[in-house]
Amino acid sequence: MNSILIAYATMTGNTSTVAEAMVEHLGSKHTNLQTKLIDMAELPPKDILSYDLVVLGSSTWDDGDVNQVAREFLLKLHQDCSDLSGHKFAIFALGDNFYPEFCKAADVLEKNIAELGGQVIGEALKLDGFPDDDTLQSANNWLDTIISEAGK
Repeated sequence: MNSILIAYATMTGNTSTVAEAMVEHLGSKHTNLQTKLIDMAELPPKDILSYDLVVLGSSTWDDGDVNQVAREFLLKLHQDCSDLSGHKFAIFALGDNFYPEFCKAADVLEKNIAELGGQVIGEALKLDGFPDDDTLQSANNWLDTIISEAGK
């Protein structure tokens, strides 16, 4: 595995904070990997096809609503990339565990990737609340596990 794309959909900046921490972690620990960070609002869906691993992250609003940026990206993805077979993905989401549909954005992203034939690596990371140092460390640990699994 040589390249990783981390694409995020954020409304308040929390998801981008986690994504940025992941890229920083990759730069310090996995220096052999080429890494790109991009907002899903600026990502042409076909660009994902040129990466060995695509990490998608989104915030979840209220009780299970996927944010607007992620919804629009998924619509474009279905229009532009009807077959993701042979491509690996990992999913993370932020939300508030107060809601019964905690981090439902992760489930929605996984479902859409699977519908298009993409391979989801590992279990989705579901983060509660605002990203603090512990949350960011959990995200980086999760990413290390995903990279290990994707390389098999």
